[in-house]
Amino acid sequence: MMGNLVVKGSVAMVISILIFANSVMAFNPHSRHDFFNRNSEKKAERMVEHLSDELDLDSVQVSTLNQIKEELTAKQKELKVDRQQIFETMIAEIAKEKFDVSKFQVMVDNHAAKTKLETAFFAKKLIEFHQMLSPVQRETAVEKVKEMKQRREDRKNGWFYKTPEERADSIVNMISNRLDLSETQFADFTKIKNNFLKSRAKYFGDGYFLRLSDQFSEQFVRDTLNKDEIQHEMNEGISRMEKLMNVVLTNLEKAHHTLNNEQRAQIVEQMQKRQGRFSRK
Repeated sequence: MMGNLVVKGSVAMVISILIFANSVMAFNPHSRHDFFNRNSEKKAERMVEHLSDELDLDSVQVSTLNQIKEELTAKQKELKVDRQQIFETMIAEIAKEKFDVSKFQVMVDNHAAKTKLETAFFAKKLIEFHQMLSPVQRETAVEKVKEMKQRREDRKNGWFYKTPEERADSIVNMISNRLDLSETQFADFTKIKNNFLKSRAKYFGDGYFLRLSDQFSEQFVRDTLNKDEIQHEMNEGISRMEKLMNVVLTNLEKAHHTLNNEQRAQIVEQMQKRQGRFSRK
């Protein structure tokens, strides 16, 4: 959902990772764009190279940034979600007559609690990154974040941009076609879709990320950063994602109840094929 970062916007990416690496991205274990996914070390190296160029870092700053990168990568590995466990649990539960949402609730609760305990570490790394920069470099970093923010807004006017509602409609239609949903089932899935969109708007539709970007810009140009403010922002992001994940789990349970045994078996078969491809990579 929220780990869609690319090396192209490296300054903004590093700052985003420093703030949210142990929160938002941690809850998106299957994202294709997850920074701490496969080849994360190579991506991190490329990111340091881009940062060095864009902020014109000297040799001491590059050395410091490399140390921060190593420590962040190591810490993120500690927080890494066990994808295999989630996948296997999901397959097992879908195959059952009754979906036990509590098994996933425990995973979400445990990970959120662990992640919140680690926010002090990530806040410390952001402060170290900030302290090593000159005032001019901080201004440049803020400009890069503003540019990324503007690009995100500009994409909304692109030909291929889809609103969350349009993407959700496409997913429901795809499910309907592949599982041959009845009219009643389609209506049930439409209710589930609307419930998710309503919750998404509640937790992330109030300009939260835009506000966070503005707060960061205001804070980052200061001579010093406030660790408590950073931790508060990180924990708020974790809490919001945790609440949205609880909605997702409830919707999964409702969707499972709506489907018949044959349809559930189709999903399990497709998931097992995907699991086989994933394990071979």
